Amino acid sequence: PPERVAAGTCQPFWLSLRVPAEAKPGTYRGSVAVQAEGTEAMALPIEVEVIGWRIPGPLEFQSIVESEQSPYGIAKAYKVAPWSEEHWRLMEESFRQLARLGADVLFVPVLLRSEFGNREDSSMIKWIRGKGGTLRFDYTVLDRYLDLAVKHWGTPRVICFQIMQGCPSESHAVKVLDEAAGKEEAVDVGPNAAATRRPLWRAFGTSVLEHMRQRGMEQSVYWGHAFDMVVDPGLVRLMAEFAPGVYWAAGAHARKPDATFRAVARSYGSDITDRSAMGWKNPFVHLVMPRTNGSVICVEGTSTPYTYRVLCDRGIYGGFNGPGRMGADYFDLAWFDGFRGGQYLLVGRSCVQTLWPGPSGAETSARNEAMLEGLQEAEARIFLEQALDRKRLPEALAAEVRGVLDTHFRGALHIPAGTAALTMMDVSGDWQARSRTLFATAAKAAEAVGIDVDKTEIGAEKVQLVFDGREQTTQSREGVPLPALG
Repeated sequence: PPERVAAGTCQPFWLSLRVPAEAKPGTYRGSVAVQAEGTEAMALPIEVEVIGWRIPGPLEFQSIVESEQSPYGIAKAYKVAPWSEEHWRLMEESFRQLARLGADVLFVPVLLRSEFGNREDSSMIKWIRGKGGTLRFDYTVLDRYLDLAVKHWGTPRVICFQIMQGCPSESHAVKVLDEAAGKEEAVDVGPNAAATRRPLWRAFGTSVLEHMRQRGMEQSVYWGHAFDMVVDPGLVRLMAEFAPGVYWAAGAHARKPDATFRAVARSYGSDITDRSAMGWKNPFVHLVMPRTNGSVICVEGTSTPYTYRVLCDRGIYGGFNGPGRMGADYFDLAWFDGFRGGQYLLVGRSCVQTLWPGPSGAETSARNEAMLEGLQEAEARIFLEQALDRKRLPEALAAEVRGVLDTHFRGALHIPAGTAALTMMDVSGDWQARSRTLFATAAKAAEAVGIDVDKTEIGAEKVQLVFDGREQTTQSREGVPLPALG
């Protein structure tokens, strides 16, 4: 290579190969032609080994992924009007990229000046006070946003309506159009308005739940979004009354899921032991928030791609059912100016972007590709752990599987939690060989139990663990312990 390359004259390319489900195991060889303007084509040799275990498609992933799509980040980064046709076109690229990860969590800001990037822009749900004083709600924008998600993701597992600020904030207001006056006004619905807000939240809660029920999505509804503290505990009690059976979401340092906060991303208070905690058994939506100084794996905005690769596998091992609280397309903190929340009320903690702002919308990135590969490896772990847990393997093969899973996990344990450790993150040994061994072992286990590699089954048992807190548990709001599932 030349000693120096002028800036702006070098373009890296990523080459991804999609292996058809019907492809036979074995080694495939070929070449790829690459040609730049004014040069002769160059043939690059390609060798691909196909292993006989089908990686589940993103919609089949058992891991749960919370990588936040930001309508407001997209609008700011591309300087387009929110909810314009160009805005919708740009957002579609974000949903398309997040679909590759099997993204499961969607946020709908309701309060003004929320942690999710809206300022004076009102929610996707328009509050309207009729001339007779009755409240009604316009779901036009929300429905188009949900349609976009369903188009690429299927029905999201969690749709969090942000009706409470995560930290103490100057703003606990919603924007209401007063038809009689012909203008919008900010109406306080926070803890300081406890004497007047009850009918407002009753109208909102019952209307949202009915609207989502009509869409067949009521099981995905959560309220949120708390951080370390519950800023407005009175609102939790109100919504339990107006919309019983709807749980809350949170993202915090050490908050664990409980009878109320059933969808939680947290970074502290989790330990790695000498054996996997099989996070796929976790009956909550319990996600590891990748953040330095506490989580089982540290990922910050400056972390190198390999850290994202081990993120999900380590989360499953540590008892979580996936990674959470990462910004996908917030892109530029410059648009964060003027936010009036608490000091730590930042968007997309701890990483504000896993995608990249291309000329026509969000594009993938090194960290996004690494995270996708890590999610695929985590699915192989889940498959093997379920085969062990259900005692479906001969003892000799079971011992081999346990050894492979332990080796695969421990091979990256030199990457510490609690510090960014930039000089250590990519020193990962022969990770390709560990990855190959993991998938080859999954193929061997599938053959041993008679699984059809084109189906997600072990004998008559479904591998896919489907859980919905409102249907499959006797959990009550009084804190009765959850039954173990799996």
